[in-house]
Amino acid sequence: MVFCNSNRNFLISFQRVETLLRISFVLLFVSCSTVYNKSYDYYPTTKSLVEQDIDTAIEVFPSGESGAFITTLEKTYLNLLKGNPEIEKLEWFAEQMEGRVRYEVSRELKDFFYVDTPDGYYASEHEIIWMHLLLSWGNIMLGDKDKALIHIRKASNFLGGEWSHEGPFDDPILRIFLASMWRLTDHWEEARVEHRKAYYIDKSMGWAWQLSQLKSPPKKMTIVLGYPGREPVWDPKLEWNVVRGFRDLKFTSKGKESKIQLKDSKGRTLDLGITSNSQGWYERHLERDNAINELIQDSKYGQRMALNIAKNTVAVTGGVALGITIGIAGLIVGGGLVYLGAEGNSSDLAAVGVLVIAAGLQKGGEIASDSIDNAKEDFVKTANVAQNYRYVRYLPDYIWVGYTNADLEAPIQFQEARKPISATEIIPPNKNLKTNFYFYPDRE
Repeated sequence: MVFCNSNRNFLISFQRVETLLRISFVLLFVSCSTVYNKSYDYYPTTKSLVEQDIDTAIEVFPSGESGAFITTLEKTYLNLLKGNPEIEKLEWFAEQMEGRVRYEVSRELKDFFYVDTPDGYYASEHEIIWMHLLLSWGNIMLGDKDKALIHIRKASNFLGGEWSHEGPFDDPILRIFLASMWRLTDHWEEARVEHRKAYYIDKSMGWAWQLSQLKSPPKKMTIVLGYPGREPVWDPKLEWNVVRGFRDLKFTSKGKESKIQLKDSKGRTLDLGITSNSQGWYERHLERDNAINELIQDSKYGQRMALNIAKNTVAVTGGVALGITIGIAGLIVGGGLVYLGAEGNSSDLAAVGVLVIAAGLQKGGEIASDSIDNAKEDFVKTANVAQNYRYVRYLPDYIWVGYTNADLEAPIQFQEARKPISATEIIPPNKNLKTNFYFYPDRE
């Protein structure tokens, strides 16, 4: 029996080593063969989204990583915001990823599930669930409720599964959006369950509890998708592992999480409830990403940093040396002119000598300073991994929900603190939906 257990433990250890080697090979191959989008590649699209110009946001979307999982999910979401259910490419990914869910990544007490996509990206929990939610939404727009229900149930299973010792991965934003999908497919009882679970996760969402108590669906619902998403920021810390400290990131949002309401033409108002924000998604994304890549990425990052430091040490040393040389040359030449001026009783020559000394010292100082500044800029560019961090952008940071049985009369106006605001209505091909969707950036 002991012998059998030893063999079993050896086999498990061997399998783990084999898994690590596979991951290392894939990451190395993908990183060597693919040029990934940087954060700054997304700036034009982000700017257009903040301005609620979704057409332009799609037009200026970065062309890099075309056909990859990340960009496909991002563009699918942007098109859905436009009321355009272009979901074929994302459906292909969903089919290819069927059965490829993994539950083996652990970090401290947490177990994370993920999917290794066909293009080598390790999609995180909320990204996988959003994929199915977007496909359900797109199929509802196309009028195919049966196909939508397939993805709705998959999203529900991922939210309800016991993937962690701390309990299942769960999130109120995902629950609320899932509830709206259940309602649109005429499954109100399931929608009530999602509202109730969302409330249990975040007890500040009393409106979600109220929705869960309704025996029949409200006559009209409004869903507003807020702020285009969170951005990674380099957050270097002095830790015992210097490389890990330099690789630290945090995600920030400029969303205001405003209190908004609807007002109809007769002056009747409807307050909208708001979910908690998505910060937890990205914290888990970082934890999970570190759990997968910690040894591999630290090694590659450390090597890159060492090469950069060596390169810039040479550059700074050379630049400072050149600056000192020019400064000394200025002192020698200028000092000689001052001496000759004094010997020849020539104040003009002496003045020229002083100018030469001053110019030499100034130029030498500029060269040394420029070398240091250039090296510093190059170092930060290399060290700042926020520019290269891979994740799905533009998912909503929070969601507003409104519901009523009253007939609100058009035109409908959104307002914040009684001041009118502009939200973009998402008009699908099927205009007879019982829920109206909007997009509002709500940015500071």
